Amino acid sequence: MQSIRVSYGTAVKLKLMKGLLQAEPTTAYLLLNNDARCDANCAFCPQARSSLTDISYLSRISWPSFKLKDVVDALKRACFARICIQLVNRKDVLRESFNVIKKLRESCGNIAISVSSPPIGEEYYLVWRELGVDMVGVSLDAANQKIFDKVKGFAVKGPYTWEGCWRALNETLEVFGKGKVSVHLIVGLGESEYDVCSVIQKVVDLGAVPSLFAFTPVKGTALEHMQRPHLDSYRRIQIARHLIAKRVVRVEDLVFNDEGRLIEIPLKDWWKALNSNDGVFTTCGCPGCNRPFYNEEPKGPIYNYPYLLSDEEFVKALRESLLVKMP
Repeated sequence: MQSIRVSYGTAVKLKLMKGLLQAEPTTAYLLLNNDARCDANCAFCPQARSSLTDISYLSRISWPSFKLKDVVDALKRACFARICIQLVNRKDVLRESFNVIKKLRESCGNIAISVSSPPIGEEYYLVWRELGVDMVGVSLDAANQKIFDKVKGFAVKGPYTWEGCWRALNETLEVFGKGKVSVHLIVGLGESEYDVCSVIQKVVDLGAVPSLFAFTPVKGTALEHMQRPHLDSYRRIQIARHLIAKRVVRVEDLVFNDEGRLIEIPLKDWWKALNSNDGVFTTCGCPGCNRPFYNEEPKGPIYNYPYLLSDEEFVKALRESLLVKMP
């Protein structure tokens, strides 16, 4: 493999290209895909088999291509908390990932390395672990089977199944251990807040880390005309995710209405125990990951903040949830 794609923000921070950054990435994001579309066909993804989006895009972010050697050399001089390697579903991508991880480990010392991968198999997870990968991201994406089938499975002629993704999650946990697997969930695909919170609870019970994304419509994808999730709904899910992950509450404790909207957290003054340093409204997932503006433009509205909020921003985000009335 001679070249590799790098997220726009990563490329600018590595000085591989000139550009402006509203927030610097704390993780270096790499994409193993240069000239062929993914074999999968996820309805929201620019990399999908039937997507008409420029192949250099993943979500709303451009990923320009550079020589692998130049990227590795730049990473040796840069300051990142982690390297995250994004994989598409293609027959040669696993072999490529092994080679890239070896080069990164040889050149970049003990920096943490994550791989965000489609479901593969336990034998490949074992190889990654031996090569020094410390965390794996599993893209479940949908919060219930009906939506999964619609956007990732048989309805779009995709290779994935609901059962297969949960099986892959359990296999990664077997290999990497609890707390070392993140599960990607996209909010805004048509699910209810109860659906998302229920999956978050299941993920936490298994020992994995729930990682929230806001659905982002991208021109050229099958879902380009679908609306983003309402900000108040996303804020409620962020709060529930934080409290469930911290084991303060369980989904069974939360109160939902008939439409599955979270309407009450039955703990007295629960919001007073939160503060701007808790990371309630920031990017969540692997340690050191802030994914700047992956889901939104810097002008907002911001779904996942790529930095710790000021006290004013934190209070604003709490109010946006419509769960609390504050002066």
